[in-house]
Amino acid sequence: MIDSDWTRGCGGGIYRADLWFGGLVFTKILVPLDGSQLAEYALRHAVHLAQIFHARLVLLQVLEPSADMDGGKLIDPLSWQIQKAEADVYLRGLETMLAEDGLDVEYQILEGRAPEAIVQFAQNSAVDLVVLCSHGKSGLSRWDVSSVVSKVAEKIYLPLLVVRAYLALDDPAGVVRYEKILLPFDLSKRAECSLPVAISIAEADESEVLLAHVLRRPEVMPSIPESNELNRLADEFAAASGSAYTAYLEEVTGRIPVKSSARLLQNDSIPRAIHELVEQEGADLLVFCAHGQSGQAEWPYGSVSLNYLEHGSRHVLILQDIPHTLVRPTRVELAAARYGSRG
Repeated sequence: MIDSDWTRGCGGGIYRADLWFGGLVFTKILVPLDGSQLAEYALRHAVHLAQIFHARLVLLQVLEPSADMDGGKLIDPLSWQIQKAEADVYLRGLETMLAEDGLDVEYQILEGRAPEAIVQFAQNSAVDLVVLCSHGKSGLSRWDVSSVVSKVAEKIYLPLLVVRAYLALDDPAGVVRYEKILLPFDLSKRAECSLPVAISIAEADESEVLLAHVLRRPEVMPSIPESNELNRLADEFAAASGSAYTAYLEEVTGRIPVKSSARLLQNDSIPRAIHELVEQEGADLLVFCAHGQSGQAEWPYGSVSLNYLEHGSRHVLILQDIPHTLVRPTRVELAAARYGSRG
């Protein structure tokens, strides 16, 4: 019997019970926009998921005041009202277009710093999923995600889909369909939270689900006298683990009601193995649980999901298993709350 939506998981971590039991259903999807065509690429994906999960779409635009050389805010009342009017016309037009297609949609205009406004609005508005484009009106850059996306991802503590903006340039038609969905899997019950969502998307798109687990051989330092014996034991452990993990993956894929397969990889670097597999298999979407077996609640993402969020080449959906209400503020957040923001 589960008494609440939040409980303790393996390793003492916090997890969302509804991610494990019965799956996660998105009912309200937030799409932050900035008026650019790049940012609108995320809207295509949000619409696709809204149709799959019968969710309500919320379009959001945050208007930020300009800053002068000394850091002060330059706000001309007339130009500010013009900006707000333009944003209203822009969002109203999208709302009308989407409503005509049968979608349940609304829009909001906020003022302030975009990352803070997006995070606060999402956490206070019963949002189930945030869909962000990796780049917006500032354009593509050497960085894999914009500063806004990076800041929102760090503090949002909600399921997050990051859409790679540059992939829109290769797909001008704008048809969204995920033909192959990759689930990096650490074989923990916690990681299985990604299965229900991936299956729902795969059923709608008639696509394939690929499970992948990376097996790391125990590290042995060659400089110690016992290295030969430890290497023998490490090889035995890797072989036994490989057999057991293969059986487990076959059992899981046998329960998946769509086309599915599994790959057991051996690599010293889990992130590198996942990046290589994505390119080999041509995956369209990766679905992670934010944390795996370790379940470290001190950080918003585990090392593997964070690596792909920041450096991946495909769209990535990360299901957050830690609620923002249980996250302890950092020392800088406490200082900002006490002394105020000082630019």
